[in-house]
This record gives sequence, structure tokens and C-alpha cells, in this order.
Amino acid sequence: MRPVLMLLLFGTFEISRLWLTVGVVAEAAREGARTGAVNTPFDGSSGSPAVTRMNAVLAGASLTAASTPTVTCSSPCNSTSNATVTATVTVNFVTGVPLLVPLFGATKPIQQTAQMRFE
Repeated sequence: MRPVLMLLLFGTFEISRLWLTVGVVAEAAREGARTGAVNTPFDGSSGSPAVTRMNAVLAGASLTAASTPTVTCSSPCNSTSNATVTATVTVNFVTGVPLLVPLFGATKPIQQTAQMRFE
């Protein structure tokens, strides 16, 4: 009975951590899209304010991106063309409970994308 209770308890903790990670990654994507949408001229390079903002949101939750977050803008990127800025970020979720590896796998990539109109 105890092993089942422990598995249930740790499983609940890990599902909660996974849900929190998904929320933080989604917020980082939204912040990146918003920062990219209001900065003129548009800059989607790896050192841009949008990518820096996404990394700052992830760092606030002690997360790091699995690869460099991307921020792109539809062409032409100006406010008169109704261009959209798209931000994408991926984080690898790693479970610390070995018994849950068959359910989650050792790592689970979490990717979120957000779009906003260029202003």
C-alpha cells in the first residue's frame, strides 16, 4: 500500500511541476511576441530584446531554453501591413522521480508559440 501511495504522491508533484513549466514557457513565448511586436525596427536576432525577455522569464523560474528561442515577423514587418510577430520557445522538462520515467520519459520537450500583431 505504501509504494502505491508514494507513487501517487510523487506523481502528483511531478504533474504539478509539469503544469507549472508549461505555464512559464507559454508566458515566455507571449512576452517574446509582445516585446518583438512593439520594438521598431523589428529585430529577431538571438541577442534581440525579445529573445532576451524570453530568457529572462525562463530564468525567473530557474528554466533554460533547450535551444535559442526564435522571434520572426511576417514580411513586410511594419504596422501598416498587419504583420504578425511569432515567438517560439522550447524547454526540456526533466523528471526527478525514476519510477515516472516510463510515463513521461527521461525528458519531455515543452514547446509554446505565441503570435501578436506588429504595432
